[in-house]
Amino acid sequence: MGESDILLKISDAVKIFDDHTVINHVNLDLERGKFITFLGPSGCGKTTLLRMIAGFYHLDSGAILLNGKDIAPLPPQKRNTPMVFQEYALFPHMTVHENIAYGLRNRKVPKTEIATRVRSVLELVNLTGLEKRFPNQMSGGQQQRVAIARAMVNNSELLLLDEPLSNLDAKLRESVRVELRMIQQKMKITMLYVTHDQQEALSMSDKILVLNHGTVQQYGTPREIYFSPRTKFVADFIGTTNFISGQNEPVNGAAAFSYCGQKVIGDLNSTETGTITFSIRPESIRLSTQAVPGEVSLPCDVEHSMFLGEKVRYFLRDEADKEWIVDAFDTGTEALRGSVFMTWTAGKPHLVAE
Repeated sequence: MGESDILLKISDAVKIFDDHTVINHVNLDLERGKFITFLGPSGCGKTTLLRMIAGFYHLDSGAILLNGKDIAPLPPQKRNTPMVFQEYALFPHMTVHENIAYGLRNRKVPKTEIATRVRSVLELVNLTGLEKRFPNQMSGGQQQRVAIARAMVNNSELLLLDEPLSNLDAKLRESVRVELRMIQQKMKITMLYVTHDQQEALSMSDKILVLNHGTVQQYGTPREIYFSPRTKFVADFIGTTNFISGQNEPVNGAAAFSYCGQKVIGDLNSTETGTITFSIRPESIRLSTQAVPGEVSLPCDVEHSMFLGEKVRYFLRDEADKEWIVDAFDTGTEALRGSVFMTWTAGKPHLVAE
């Protein structure tokens, strides 16, 4: 990835509130034309980082470079980094057209250009024909699309979105999510999107930034974040997983240890001494009524199961009294009960750092 591929560079950024470090020496290169999600638990610093990029919070140290220019000293209105908020923040006394055109009028953009640009973004967000409506005459989804259109009308390369869909009901949120992703792909702009919803992040993003306590835990594609989490925190926060630990006894260089009398081999090489931890996703485990020759086959008991539509989630307990979660496709037959074996092939367990 060359410098020309980088739209936004965050260099050693720090933000402190009341002696509490909210953003702790963050360094990031954010690519041009990508949908990038900031993900993490409440209070992890994701919204603070977004607001620092927008200019609503100043940096205590560090730099933020947009196309190579340090924008940290600039006020928000000089950055061309429009932001869409959780609240729609529409002017109730203005029509849809007037709301979208508001910023352009303040910048003295010619009326003919305003009309053209407003018409273009209305078409993009599927609101053509609603220009004369007022916010109270529109649904929540429509109002949020107006807010997105108002941000996009500035023709910025970068659009910031702070949990913009959280006020919508689940079904509407899913449809607007699809529309937003389609808009991003069509316009080829960079969107930075804050959410605490893991499934939303996995389904929408080109890249995901996982934050915790103001530090970057991992930055990568959804597949990398889900299947190759670097830390125990990332593995646990993104989806559901099972952890097991033991003293490292490498097999042909690969991290491994004995568990319940069987050798568990991981996906990465490790010469580390002492205790290591593997993450094993529920869908990576198979259940059978008999041990499988040549593979790990842990005897366990099914404690209960849940039907989840296309899959059945099993809750099990092994001989070490550890609880496990296993997901299996629903075959239309009765769920397994009693004593079964959990099996997986070598390399499925993923080595994670504490």
